[in-house]
Amino acid sequence: MVQQIDLFIYNAVILTQSTSVPIATSMAIHNGKIIALFGHNDSSPYQAKISIDAQQKIILPGFIDAHCHLQAMVSEQFSIHIPISYETKEALFAYLREQISHIPNGNWVRINGYHPFHFPHIEPLSMAMLDELSTNHPIRVRYVTRHTSVLNSKGWDYFKQALENHPNDGIHIELDSLGQPTGIIHGADALLNESVLPKLPEEQWLVGIEALQAKLLSLGITTVCDASPTTSASQLAIWKKAAQHFWKIPVHWMTGSPHFDDLANHLQPIPLFKRNALKIVLETMPEIYPTKDAVVQMMKQAFLANSPVAIHVVNPEMVWHAIDVLKTVRQQLPEVKGICRFEHLSLCPEAFFDMIHEHQIQVVTNPPFIDIHGDRYLQQVDDNEHSWLYPVNSLLQQGITVAAGSDAPVAPISPWLGLHAACTRQSKNGLQVNIREAVSRQNALNLYTTHAALVIGEQHQIGQLAPGFDANFIIVEQHPVNCTLYQLQNMQVLETWIAGERLYHSS
Repeated sequence: MVQQIDLFIYNAVILTQSTSVPIATSMAIHNGKIIALFGHNDSSPYQAKISIDAQQKIILPGFIDAHCHLQAMVSEQFSIHIPISYETKEALFAYLREQISHIPNGNWVRINGYHPFHFPHIEPLSMAMLDELSTNHPIRVRYVTRHTSVLNSKGWDYFKQALENHPNDGIHIELDSLGQPTGIIHGADALLNESVLPKLPEEQWLVGIEALQAKLLSLGITTVCDASPTTSASQLAIWKKAAQHFWKIPVHWMTGSPHFDDLANHLQPIPLFKRNALKIVLETMPEIYPTKDAVVQMMKQAFLANSPVAIHVVNPEMVWHAIDVLKTVRQQLPEVKGICRFEHLSLCPEAFFDMIHEHQIQVVTNPPFIDIHGDRYLQQVDDNEHSWLYPVNSLLQQGITVAAGSDAPVAPISPWLGLHAACTRQSKNGLQVNIREAVSRQNALNLYTTHAALVIGEQHQIGQLAPGFDANFIIVEQHPVNCTLYQLQNMQVLETWIAGERLYHSS
């Protein structure tokens, strides 16, 4: 008896990312799962409700962004973005004043994407300078790195009130020579977001979430891992509503220690949402914060709950701190084999590679940073540390699992930009950033597929096209291994499918 199935796609070039059957020409799908793949001369034993002639187009597994920030990407749609094209304060401020003129007096002005590096001829923004823009609005300027903000005096008044009822551990406030605040604040991102700036209206959130989904699907992204440390049940209420009405992309949500224990229960009603790792953000203030004892307790909290831990590490001191913590936890919980991820690993000397391998630490790197921030790295990082910048190839050669995430909106969400940067290690201005860490096209694809699936714990469900896996795939214009680098960076996604349902078509 011929088996009935939902979908049969044939006459395709299917790059499966599976080691057993790397290339296929047709694919059988039923109930959202791949049930069979076939080669050139194979005949299908299935009768499909829908059969599609792919006309020799290229099919890939859907991409997985293993580290991004969904809520920040939504909120940035309703913020003023600073272009880096202005070379004088007068021109920059004229643009900002025009933008602010559309915002009613008393409402917050949210400005994103700033970094002094991009404005070498303009004094770094401060409270006094922002007061020149407006004293009728509270203003927050957020650095592109998202770990530093600048407030005007009206915004500072709101921040001071919130700070009175909040511990200031991990927050550094810059002072001038007279001991007065400059308006520049480091490490207060969560406090500003949760207790200072007002929340966007629900209707605005839903519009922004829907627009974000359309963008992700158009780029071929079919699963994301939100790496925000402040995700709470209350924040996810709007995402649940979106999932009930239009949101289709599976999301793995990280969160920090305060919300970790209760987050899983709040996610259960939504099959698309899962709790992921416990997120720990290390900062240097200049001492590393949180302390070793505090991080040990957080890591034990995750491991005892059978959850991974993801640690934000961007310099060698943080790497050592995190490895030291992991060694301590392994000694205290010898029977627990918890998984540890290092997020970013921006500067990592080769001396740490053996320890990372020994402790089976997974790494989630950010290839788009090479393109977007590479010129700044080359100028601001010491020359003798350039070989430490974002190791990828060396880690892979060491047998360490490396996956990719955009860290959007710190960098663009596009995996195609990330693939291009991983292969070329070129900055925006065409300069090479630690070129020895460039990888092959195939290894770059692994970062966004099989390896990304592994680090989010879904390696048996997504990341490759094989029997039993979710039918998450994309159809693209060019062969990503054989096309030009320009075509790779500017790849057009023709269709995006999740669980056997076509959710995006380029036409």
